[in-house]
Amino acid sequence: MRPGSSRARRRAATSGSSSRPDGCCTRGWPRSSPSGRTSSTRVPTAGRSPSGSPSVPYEDLRAAGLASIADRLDDTPLGPDQLVHADLAGNVLLDARGSAVVIDVSPAWRPVRWAEAVCVLDAVVRFDVPERAVVEWGAGDRRQAMLRALAFRWLSDPDPAPYEPLLALL
Repeated sequence: MRPGSSRARRRAATSGSSSRPDGCCTRGWPRSSPSGRTSSTRVPTAGRSPSGSPSVPYEDLRAAGLASIADRLDDTPLGPDQLVHADLAGNVLLDARGSAVVIDVSPAWRPVRWAEAVCVLDAVVRFDVPERAVVEWGAGDRRQAMLRALAFRWLSDPDPAPYEPLLALL
């Protein structure tokens, strides 16, 4: 097999190796850095937070938090399910006239109240909105929507620790 032949290029592409000088692979995962080390998402070990500081093991924190959320849930209806954006906070840009553009659409089939709760929760955790925004969602169907949003983020985010203080507010 000649080095530049189409057969050699196909084999390199399917094996995850590359003939590119920068060391990038053309196919396959994980990618290698020029130093030869494989890059991957940092997964914290039990007993460590992503920053490396000692903490409650993730499995224990995740399980305890989910149990606490489940204990507070009831069958309160939140409205009809429909197509909503599941990650609106941080994904809206405004032009010079103030017109909004939604980027990075994350569709979900949920009630509008749930999507609003996820947006409020994300604003508090990621954008330093005061925690009283969550407290205002502390009763009735808004509380149930916030608990369901909290369960969603508790499971979908790699580190549930930022949500732990908010659980105490509900």
